[in-house]
Amino acid sequence: MASIRTFLTSSLQGKFITLFGSQALLLLVVFTLGLTGLSRLKMGQVELGSNLPKAAVAARVLHDSDVLRVIHVSLLGGGRSPDYVDKRLKRLKEVEDALARSLADMERVKWSSSEREKVAIILTGMRKYMEEFPPLLVRARRATLDEIPELIEANTGFRREGYNLLLVLLQDIQDQGARQVARDLASSLVSERWMIAGLVAAILVGLGISRVVSLQVRRQALALKTSMAALGGGDLTLRCPVQSQDELGEAATSLNQVIEQLGRDIQAITEATDRTASSATELSATASEVNQTVDEISRSAGDQQSAVLLGTELLRQMKELSETVSTGSERLATLASASREVGEKGRLSAAESDRAMGAIQESSQKVNRIITVIADIARQTNLLSLNAAIEAAKAGQQGKGFAVVAEEIRKLAERSATAAKEIGALIGESSERVLTGSAAAAQVSASLDRIQEHIRETGDRVGAISGAMIQQASSVGQLQRQLDLVSSLTERNASATVQLASAMQETSRTTEDLASLATELRVLTHRFRIS
Repeated sequence: MASIRTFLTSSLQGKFITLFGSQALLLLVVFTLGLTGLSRLKMGQVELGSNLPKAAVAARVLHDSDVLRVIHVSLLGGGRSPDYVDKRLKRLKEVEDALARSLADMERVKWSSSEREKVAIILTGMRKYMEEFPPLLVRARRATLDEIPELIEANTGFRREGYNLLLVLLQDIQDQGARQVARDLASSLVSERWMIAGLVAAILVGLGISRVVSLQVRRQALALKTSMAALGGGDLTLRCPVQSQDELGEAATSLNQVIEQLGRDIQAITEATDRTASSATELSATASEVNQTVDEISRSAGDQQSAVLLGTELLRQMKELSETVSTGSERLATLASASREVGEKGRLSAAESDRAMGAIQESSQKVNRIITVIADIARQTNLLSLNAAIEAAKAGQQGKGFAVVAEEIRKLAERSATAAKEIGALIGESSERVLTGSAAAAQVSASLDRIQEHIRETGDRVGAISGAMIQQASSVGQLQRQLDLVSSLTERNASATVQLASAMQETSRTTEDLASLATELRVLTHRFRIS
């Protein structure tokens, strides 16, 4: 209540500063909320983007290990065929090198403490699986068809543990991405709601304060207008109510003091006139006419001089008010310029976040292309296993080993295709959530653009107010010069009137002159109501 009372009794400059300060404070709160939301969203997207290299290298290891397993099975199944083994050994070397590079890339990626344990097991299992294969191939060259299935399953234990952990690792990466996207979406929604609430509060507070200021100024201006009209009509009983302590309230107080002083002067003149009329009984016709002329000139000069003095005082107050409002307008313009710079920085942050999410989307597309290649390889491998099974069936008992190899290859191809589909679905879901985050960032950027547009409009209005104050100050200066000229003429008229009155006193000092003067003064004072 004390702050509201202080605001209502402050000057016009204080009211306008309070209005703009409250608006600027609320807009600063809104901007801070928006900047905080963008920062959280950017951190979340950076964390989400850091998981994409992990998913990509894990997918490559999964693909290379599946291809290597297919080649191992085919070599073990055809180990007794030297020509076939020699032909496949070159391909085995290429796949082993590719898997070794993928494992090295996985080892260089920055993993969390819990992920590093799983990665270590995966690396150990895959490398152990590759190291144990050459002895099995030597045994397969001498093995019978019945021993081949046992050789195929001999070293799968090392691979199976690493392979299962690799699938779990991929699932953990996807779950982390999903949780991060959900947190980012919730954070952006909360920030958006707070920003909207802050904007609504700023608008309501601005409208409320503007309404209070305009009503108070209007009431005081109407009271001044009414009192001035009554004074012009000769009513000295009406006083202007003082409804504020600002410049208009001070003007009302000064006007009341002028009315009080004028009433006392009229009362004194009336009393003096009555005393003079009681002692003046005679006045000649010539003296009466001359005295009437002198009285009228004197009265006109006095009224004109009083009006000039009052106008000069009012112009001085108007000039002070114009200078005060102009100074406040310059301060408001400076604050508006600073607000525009802050809004531009927020817009650039939103654009940077949008570019980061675009880069994440591009990485997701690259991973999808890799998964597509994996799926194609799995499909082709499945077809080759079917052809091998058909050829093995045609070969009868001699093709039994190839039939077992073909069946194992077909199972591996199906598992590869299934894993590729699951990874593709997970990457697709991540891409959709990245798009959702990008749209939320775009909405925040649009909100900041609207805030900056409101700030620019405020600055333009402040500039218009400052220009109007400058024009008003120029007009006040012109009026002041005109009043100075009128005052000079009034002084000359007053001097001439004094000289004329002196001449009349020298030519006519009878009581008739006093009676005529008393009568005229009585008529003049009766125009005013003082009680």
